[in-house]
Amino acid sequence: MQIWVICIGNEILSGHTLNTNLAFIGDQLIQEGYEITRECTIPDDETVIAELLRESLAQADLVITIGGL
Repeated sequence: MQIWVICIGNEILSGHTLNTNLAFIGDQLIQEGYEITRECTIPDDETVIAELLRESLAQADLVITIGGL
């Protein structure tokens, strides 16, 4: 199963915020017998978000997004 996690936020990319959400999601998936096959951290940019969502929805079985206001 292809599970992609898209983390959205300039604060994560800048290093000002530790991405504890990704660690939590990865741990929970492992406990259920799944694992993340791809993770992308992208900026708060509408064009970048839309492009990656299109790509991930075409290729992954499950897409989880976190962050991004």
